[in-house]
Amino acid sequence: MRLTNLSKNSRPNSLTKKALSASLVTALMATLLAPTSWAGQLYRYANEQGGVVIGSTVPNDLVRNGYQVIDSSTGRVLRTIAAQLTPKQAKLKAAREKRYALCRDSQRRVNSLYETTEDIDHAEKQALASIETRIINAQASLTQMRNQERDLEDQAARLERSGHGVTPVLVGNIKQAKAQIQNLELETLGRRIEQDEARKQFDRDREVFAQGDCSEVAKEVTLSTLEKELKNQQAQQNKQGSKRQWLDYPVAE
Repeated sequence: MRLTNLSKNSRPNSLTKKALSASLVTALMATLLAPTSWAGQLYRYANEQGGVVIGSTVPNDLVRNGYQVIDSSTGRVLRTIAAQLTPKQAKLKAAREKRYALCRDSQRRVNSLYETTEDIDHAEKQALASIETRIINAQASLTQMRNQERDLEDQAARLERSGHGVTPVLVGNIKQAKAQIQNLELETLGRRIEQDEARKQFDRDREVFAQGDCSEVAKEVTLSTLEKELKNQQAQQNKQGSKRQWLDYPVAE
């Protein structure tokens, strides 16, 4: 009986067990989460003086400058945490990434179309000749319609001089001729613009064909060049807007 009582008295109660379990869990979590050197990781960062520091933690006020996580036994870099960017730096980074993507897309397109610069020259010659043919056809039709308009107006003038009124059919034919003349004039203007744009596009294709690594092309973007490019784009948009207004000038049907 004494041995039994002694065993019962020495048995830990439930509260003691719970307290012991909580302490063990807390200690274990602290051991797992703490970025200590014996856990296999160290942190390399620059201090306020610019010196390189290797330690078990990174000060909170220096995290924004970026740091590296390294293997404590081999010194190998496990991962790099980039520095936080200022608004201007973020804008420049986005512009460079966009320039790089555009460069790659342009190179894939051009390289799929052409093998040599002579191929570009040949394609340009064919494209411009095709547009020129359309211009010649439009100008021939324009000359014909102007002659037709002149004949119709002469006919109307003769009727008026003879005391006969101009018939509604003749008036409608004159209006139709004027509308066609206007359409042909706008078509000729549009074809000339198309030619200019085609020449510019083939010039850009030649530049892309001669380009090197797109990474170097992206590095050419700076804050100053970015501001100039935005101004040029705005000016080009304004120019295209005024040109489009001319092309969209309403014509009679």
